[in-house]
Amino acid sequence: MKTMKKVPHRSPNHILDHLEDVYVPVLNKQHQELHRCLLDFNDLVDYLSKKRPTPEEWKKIKETMDFLGNYAKEHFASEELLMRKHSFPKLAEHKKEHDDFVRKYGELYHYLFDHGDILCVVDAKFFLLHWFSHHVNHIDVEYREHFRQCGLLNDHC
Repeated sequence: MKTMKKVPHRSPNHILDHLEDVYVPVLNKQHQELHRCLLDFNDLVDYLSKKRPTPEEWKKIKETMDFLGNYAKEHFASEELLMRKHSFPKLAEHKKEHDDFVRKYGELYHYLFDHGDILCVVDAKFFLLHWFSHHVNHIDVEYREHFRQCGLLNDHC
């Protein structure tokens, strides 16, 4: 499989050491932006797990979680639109993955800010890192071959 880029080893157990290239520039760019934000979130949570977060640090956690949630939904909409446009046969399964993420993310988000416990933030971090890595590198790659078979090239999507 083609790898987009090697990233610094700052993710736990190297979960996000690489992202697979899905051959669709707009989606690759979105994956890279989510990747960058997740790595920053990972660093923030690692720092805060050693101490009790201040109100300002909780604000930063909330801003980051809000960005990740909103950006993920925008990305999912972009992916699903492209899949519909090119009749991707696994669209329903892929959409279910997205819907399951949004549901789980919402549960984590509300639990996190209802309880204000840094351990909840650590749980959220691991969920986000694992889900994103698995989804891009094992689920999203399923559509790249379909798009290629449809005659799509990197610069024509």
